[in-house]
Amino acid sequence: TGELHDPKDYKPISKGAILTWLGRWDEKIATHRKRSGNRQVYMGAYKTYHSLDKPAYAGSIISIDDRQPPFNYDGNNRPWFYMGIDLASECWVAAVHGKSKEGIIKEFYRKLVRNYHKWGLHLPAELECEASLNSSFTGTFLQEGRMFSYVRMEANKARAKRIERYFKDLRYGNEKQRDGWIARHYAGAEANQPGPWKVPVVPYNKIIEGCLKDIEDWNNAPHSVYTAKSRWQVFMEMQNPNLQPTNWNAILPHLGYMTKTSCQLNGIIHLENEE
Repeated sequence: TGELHDPKDYKPISKGAILTWLGRWDEKIATHRKRSGNRQVYMGAYKTYHSLDKPAYAGSIISIDDRQPPFNYDGNNRPWFYMGIDLASECWVAAVHGKSKEGIIKEFYRKLVRNYHKWGLHLPAELECEASLNSSFTGTFLQEGRMFSYVRMEANKARAKRIERYFKDLRYGNEKQRDGWIARHYAGAEANQPGPWKVPVVPYNKIIEGCLKDIEDWNNAPHSVYTAKSRWQVFMEMQNPNLQPTNWNAILPHLGYMTKTSCQLNGIIHLENEE
């Protein structure tokens, strides 16, 4: 049977009770979204994460993203890097740099192809990347089955890319030892917060030279699991045996350089008055 509830029969709800109710986790997920100005913090607090296993073989999956090393070369300007790391071997496999992000993404993929070809290896099976710079290539070389067998893109979701953790290790491990390193004001550890001294400006070429040296040192450091071997040794010796050969026909039309030619009509040219 129906019941009639009369508001007069109940005590008025206090402001504290309302705030307490809105502060519950299952209610705050909606109210916090209206106030939160930091999407990463919001997702970190409410969105379920996944714990993934480390790949057994190098070449199974690489994680890529852009970053700005913590060094100023001119006022508040920092260089841009786009980097990729093999998740099984923990080895940096490609890195390109510039003073802006313009055009750096295509140059990264060209560098990746050149490196693997130079090392005599097939391209990795899977790519893990962010969507902002890569989404425009989903219909060309980043379509699954072309450059990579599998492609996973994440939109503005730092926690979904394993490379972010390696960026942190690079920043507070190798890079922190160099002159001009810029601390973060809101770093959790006091040791990573800025001190009273002035941070020097470092010439651009010196920053790039130092970053490339850090990558080399990182790759030659011991692997976290196979400690008797370097990350580079694990990368070269433990390649996935099931990798597909590089699909040149699918990637060269989009990543290669176009050269004008006099060839016309199926390759017929006129040379010394002859066809």
